[in-house]
Amino acid sequence: MTRLLRIPKSIFHNSNIPPRHHFYHHNYHYRQLTTTTVSNILLPPAVFLGLPLTLWTYKCLMMITLQNKIIYMPNIPPYSRSETIDDYAEQCRPVQWKGDSLVTGDGARISLAVGEIPKDEDANKVENGGEDVVVLYFQGNAASLPPRLPYLSRVMRMADGDGMLSIANGLKKNITVVAVSYRGYWTSTGSPSQKGIEQDADAALSWVLERYFSRDSPRRRKLMIWGQSIGAGVATNLTANYLHDPHAFRAQSQLASQDESVVLSGLILETPFTNMRDLLFAFYPQKWHPYRYLSPFVRSHWDSLQSTQRIAEAPADHKRPRIVMLEAGADEVVPAGNAEQLERHCRELGLDVERKVIKNALHSGVLAKRDGQVLVAQFLRDDSG
Repeated sequence: MTRLLRIPKSIFHNSNIPPRHHFYHHNYHYRQLTTTTVSNILLPPAVFLGLPLTLWTYKCLMMITLQNKIIYMPNIPPYSRSETIDDYAEQCRPVQWKGDSLVTGDGARISLAVGEIPKDEDANKVENGGEDVVVLYFQGNAASLPPRLPYLSRVMRMADGDGMLSIANGLKKNITVVAVSYRGYWTSTGSPSQKGIEQDADAALSWVLERYFSRDSPRRRKLMIWGQSIGAGVATNLTANYLHDPHAFRAQSQLASQDESVVLSGLILETPFTNMRDLLFAFYPQKWHPYRYLSPFVRSHWDSLQSTQRIAEAPADHKRPRIVMLEAGADEVVPAGNAEQLERHCRELGLDVERKVIKNALHSGVLAKRDGQVLVAQFLRDDSG
């Protein structure tokens, strides 16, 4: 029997070659070291870039989500919704203000402040000759109506001429201001938005027509609309709506004749702006700033350029109102040149417009300046004659 040849293991096994698990452990350790090194290198720039990017994204989302609260600020300053007309009654004399309200088509209850200067009985006995002025006023954003009433009262006192607004033929005029508190402001219900405020404005105009321009009224009256800041956008939009379809408002009122529409004789735009998009670009002019690119997501536009275009395109048989713009000389909100752009646009459309700059006035301080009060009072006198 042949003996099997035993071959030593040492011939096939090299003790100097490391086992397979040694290779795996070595490669794993190398990869782990490399990954850790790369991570340590990338971590600082990732944090440096990622944290601001995350923060900006969050802020942009919050601005889009909460934009109505940011734009309208109905609860600023604190406790503004608890203020009353009586708190400012002494500063308003001799103008007397009283509260009233209306209900919009969607069920919101809108508060009004109605101001008049009481007249003697003999002054109101002018038969069929007096022509009074009714002004529908729309406030700017933030705060409530009561703190604005003393400034409106000063204008009314000036326009009234210390008790009466006399004209050449000896007739007398009364001035009435109906100030509107948008939904979500003061004691009005609901939350502010452009769509909602437009409904408030439509309902307020219908209320004014029914109250002051019905067939039972013994005196002739002229209508004016006055808006400040965002209220100027409300005023131009409402004016365009009325000129294009006065029947929509007449359907809710009792006018002297079904074929007659009340003439809107004047439009007062206090610290107006072109539109929200232009304001956004003016607030954030830097092209790298993410906020300037949020305009497609803005739900409140208040585009006075578009509204004045619609005013100019109204049917020829509807008289266009005279327009006066009051620009704040030291406006910290509306950028310089914005009101001038709106004025130029109106002139190109053939509208009767005049722009006045109130020197050193801040955005909400036009009526705090005597020049501003005089200009509005003069407009009320001249345009109502």
